[in-house]
Amino acid sequence: MTYTNKTGLPSVTQILKPFIDTQWFTDGCRARGSAVHTACYAELMGVYTVPLPLAWQRYVDSFKRWLDATSPQVFLAEKRLQNKMFCGQLDFYGEIDGRTGPGVIDFKTGRQFHKWHRLQGAAYRALVEPERGSAWGGNLRLKKDGSMPIFDPWPDNPQPDYYTFLDAFKVWRFFND
Repeated sequence: MTYTNKTGLPSVTQILKPFIDTQWFTDGCRARGSAVHTACYAELMGVYTVPLPLAWQRYVDSFKRWLDATSPQVFLAEKRLQNKMFCGQLDFYGEIDGRTGPGVIDFKTGRQFHKWHRLQGAAYRALVEPERGSAWGGNLRLKKDGSMPIFDPWPDNPQPDYYTFLDAFKVWRFFND
């Protein structure tokens, strides 16, 4: 999925970039992530996709296992939202079996959960909450072997992480305004 930001606002990822270890964000990893996100979006929407190279397809197979287990109801997918300060593109906002109310899920092809994921999630929840509300959220780490992905829940109360994100935004704005 190609991410384009035409809002004129900084994205959540731009704001957090100074705190992200980008050594793993190689051109190959970006290509894989983009292809896998595109295929996952198509799966969410019930659209056929051409299989990816086997090493990448296994991430999609992992995602399909999650789909089968959770029967998601999609409210928004791969949608760029914005407020007056920043924007972000949500991978999934909707309901799933086993959770009460709507939630935000960010798909990841990386192996680890990183602290900045919580700040990213709090910012995404802030973008969706004024319109629709979000009871919960987390990262869905797709597995490279095609097995069931790992769900890393974000804290139930996103406010402390959101305030930390806003501190990062203030620093970003200081250097970029």
